[in-house]
Amino acid sequence: MPETDVRLHCADFLKPGRLNDLLEVHSRFLEVGGASVTAAQTVKRDGADLVCMQLTLVCTTPAGRPARLPPELWTLLRDAGAQTVRD
Repeated sequence: MPETDVRLHCADFLKPGRLNDLLEVHSRFLEVGGASVTAAQTVKRDGADLVCMQLTLVCTTPAGRPARLPPELWTLLRDAGAQTVRD
């Protein structure tokens, strides 16, 4: 079974969060390739953006080598609105 590793992670910290804040995390898939997924996430409190992030996850074997995304996962991500690209 393939594993995932974070290849790229960018975060823009806009406002501080506080202990016990009720936070919402909004995620959307931007791109899905043969072995990777790029997503955007926004952490919000009371409708205000606290953190905006973009991350790329890559599918790997247990030995750390690149692996293709399982076809059923690729299809789910594509159907969720991710643009398809080639790795």
